[in-house]
Amino acid sequence: MSAAPIIARIAVCSSLLALAGACVDMPVQEEDGRSRGQAVRLPGMRLDPGAKEARTLHFVVQAYGQDRVDYYSREVEDLYAQIMRDTGLYSFVPRDPYEILVFADRREYLSKTGMPQWSGGATFGNAIAVYDYSGAQSVLAHEMLHLIFNEYIGRPDQSLTWINEGLAVRTQLRAMTGAEAQAYRHRQAEVIEARSIPFSRMTSFIPLDGQDTLVSDWYMQVESVVSYMLDQEGAISFSKFVGELRSSADVNVALARAYPSAFPSLSVLERKWRSSLNLP
Repeated sequence: MSAAPIIARIAVCSSLLALAGACVDMPVQEEDGRSRGQAVRLPGMRLDPGAKEARTLHFVVQAYGQDRVDYYSREVEDLYAQIMRDTGLYSFVPRDPYEILVFADRREYLSKTGMPQWSGGATFGNAIAVYDYSGAQSVLAHEMLHLIFNEYIGRPDQSLTWINEGLAVRTQLRAMTGAEAQAYRHRQAEVIEARSIPFSRMTSFIPLDGQDTLVSDWYMQVESVVSYMLDQEGAISFSKFVGELRSSADVNVALARAYPSAFPSLSVLERKWRSSLNLP
């Protein structure tokens, strides 16, 4: 008897809506009849015969040519280690290996995934699809953070979207070149100074269209807020915060338990973050 279908999430991301860090989530159905150790991907999505595969500690990587497989195998493990250092989630162990599909070019990626023209990468189940280009590393970083965060939390929770996306954009920035990251930071500072978003709206807002101005502003701000928390209090406190969220704690409760002196509530976090940027 076949397993009952479960709802997974697809996140479709644009690599060079880099100033927006844009992702759009869409539900898909997939079978949960796999055994431990199998990656999850959409039916029919395959590289052409002759593609190479490598298995690493946390990933199954497929690409064209042994050199590309070796390159992306190193990159994704380095990104994974960076995420663990940044978030302090060293105790997290993925249930199954994450699958990385690297298509030869944009044409093959769009043809086989059916993603929109602006998409630079897509995450579905526990797999990431990208194509082989200079921006692939930053897309992989962004999407890998989502895979780890979603699996760690273990439940869909839209109230945590601002944390999930803030972490993902921070991770993406760390994978970008110095010039790209500098340009982002410059634009980010301008946007936040001109039109910062009240936390009451920031924490409840769900981005739906990566090309909308408000969505772009929101992505910039949530990255700034999450980075402020990490830069001020470090990865250990942040890992405790996320651990409290994993236990179904309200964000304010999680803040009070993880940051009893620094950020005991969202209102205090908002006030201190705004003060750090000299915002009214």
